[in-house]
Amino acid sequence: MNNPFETIINKLDAIEITVNSFVSSESKKTNSEGQNSENDFIDLAAACVFLKMPVSTLHFHKKHHALPFLKPGKRLVFKKSSLLKWMENFNVEGFPATLNTLSPILQNRKRYAK
Repeated sequence: MNNPFETIINKLDAIEITVNSFVSSESKKTNSEGQNSENDFIDLAAACVFLKMPVSTLHFHKKHHALPFLKPGKRLVFKKSSLLKWMENFNVEGFPATLNTLSPILQNRKRYAK
């Protein structure tokens, strides 16, 4: 007669093998999907999380046509690769900017600052 605990252990081993194969196949799928994630379209909330910026900042840049976005219907969507390129424009190498490159509003503010 077989020990009932041996039967249970064998069945648990079979379940463990099945679960491990499922987890490894799912991780391969997510890795292949992660490579194309830059071409994904995301909504405003996901863009805020992706860029780590508040909604008001994104609305400001959208209003001044600095932020690349698409508007199919009433929805506002962003392409991740376009957002990454847009963020690369904020390079710190040229900081501090000279007065010649500043907008007239900022030039006046510098001029009249105390």
